[in-house]
Amino acid sequence: MLRKSLATLPRTLDQTYDRILTSISEEDCVYAMRILQWLTFSARPLSVREVAEVVAIDVARDPAFDRDEVLEDPLEALDICSSLVTITNNKADGRSRPAQQIIALAHYSVQEYLVSDRIRQGSAKQYSMQQAKRCAFFARFNCFNRFLNRRHSCGVISH
Repeated sequence: MLRKSLATLPRTLDQTYDRILTSISEEDCVYAMRILQWLTFSARPLSVREVAEVVAIDVARDPAFDRDEVLEDPLEALDICSSLVTITNNKADGRSRPAQQIIALAHYSVQEYLVSDRIRQGSAKQYSMQQAKRCAFFARFNCFNRFLNRRHSCGVISH
């Protein structure tokens, strides 16, 4: 039984990531893609709360933000992306920044695989972060910045 189980394990890291990505449920696929895009291309660490909101941004629609798509439980991002992401706790630094949970890709190799040409050869090719998708992501990023600035100025998001 153990030998049989070991024989079915992926032999390479790429195959491991392929297996994890293809095991994401169909209903979570869109959320997973959005989460992975944000974590792959973000210029700064994102809090779990921020990721729970950015998954509701889709620049292909107007308005781009749909409140109904915000994750009710921010930790659901961890369930959706499985072992591809990790959550750490940042400590408060006194007055300027409260303690918060940060979500990130589990390892640099996850990011490297998502942006590589190799992913397009496997069974998880729909998660490829190639040039066309990066362009769409940066459009989302601009939308997100406007969203955050608007929310912050209204006192909804506190830092």
